[in-house]
Amino acid sequence: MRLPLVLLTLAAAAAAARAQDAPPAALPPAAPVNVNQTVVIAAPAPDPGEPVLGLDLMLGQLSGIRPSIAIHRGDRTALVVEAFYGGILTKLGTSEGAGAGLRYNVSRGNRDGVTVGPGVDVLFNFRDGQAVIFAPTVDVAWRRDFGDRVGCSLGIQAGVGVGLSGRYSGRDDKAAAGQVTPLISVFGGLRF
Repeated sequence: MRLPLVLLTLAAAAAAARAQDAPPAALPPAAPVNVNQTVVIAAPAPDPGEPVLGLDLMLGQLSGIRPSIAIHRGDRTALVVEAFYGGILTKLGTSEGAGAGLRYNVSRGNRDGVTVGPGVDVLFNFRDGQAVIFAPTVDVAWRRDFGDRVGCSLGIQAGVGVGLSGRYSGRDDKAAAGQVTPLISVFGGLRF
């Protein structure tokens, strides 16, 4: 009986040695995983910021039209280049004229707001002494926006005009350079 026990032990040892040398059994293939997820990160809607274009109708010592375009815009501020064409009715000259300048607008409020805009212009009288006027002014306006792109404004502009060259109104013998005149106008217009 010893012999079958020894043979059985040898057979078990040989089977164990073969099991150690054999490669491990392969794992069954994994079931396919379908990943169909879309991640959307919603950004806040961009603030339309200050208007890009403006067109004002002015009445007062500057009576005419004033188009403007923003060259730099922020959420509540804008640096605009403006032009003017119309009547310049000052003591330095009362004639048709034109001008151009810069204005820095600062706004408060959302749809209804107040805009304050200090600026400087250079104005040219076409006749009546052909005075050239340096005009630092301040605009104060109420603005109402109609949606994201269109709005209107109503305001007042006040400042001074300082003569740079030309002749004093109605007097060919007196230079306009160094003479000072007030500038007050009301305006209303559209913003885009």
